[in-house]
Amino acid sequence: MAPPRQQPCSPPPHEAPAACAKYGTPASRSPHRQRPVVYEADLDEALNRNQLAQAILDTENLHQVEQHSREICGFSEIDYERNKASRLGGQPAQKLDPEAVLHQLDGFEVDARGRGITHTTFRRLTEAFGLSGNQRQELRALLLDSRPEQYQAPLWHIPSGA
Repeated sequence: MAPPRQQPCSPPPHEAPAACAKYGTPASRSPHRQRPVVYEADLDEALNRNQLAQAILDTENLHQVEQHSREICGFSEIDYERNKASRLGGQPAQKLDPEAVLHQLDGFEVDARGRGITHTTFRRLTEAFGLSGNQRQELRALLLDSRPEQYQAPLWHIPSGA
């Protein structure tokens, strides 16, 4: 099988930045690389190499897909997300401290920039700050009020370092 081809990702300006995905080796995430990389692979070759993909081709519902994932991979991403949502939703709500949240945001952005990340979701920020899912809207409102220029619907833009 031929290795996947790397292609620079340059979505038209009107498309969301999420159109670019970053996958690959750590070298492809180097801070020296200016543009994200998207890999292209032949569908038939990819299916032949992926036991889970082969198994779910004939499924009729998500429950069957989850079962195959548990059998082949030993886990289900959907189970993980369910458990995380339950854990975060069950946290007692704490009052947001705007100064503390903005300080956490600064640290999050420094770390994200170091990994070549340019955008994130409010859900990811909520999780990273240890907030409950019920506080996502409050966090969103705080960030939009304090740094509106970073909102690139529906994502939060992580600006390059100054």
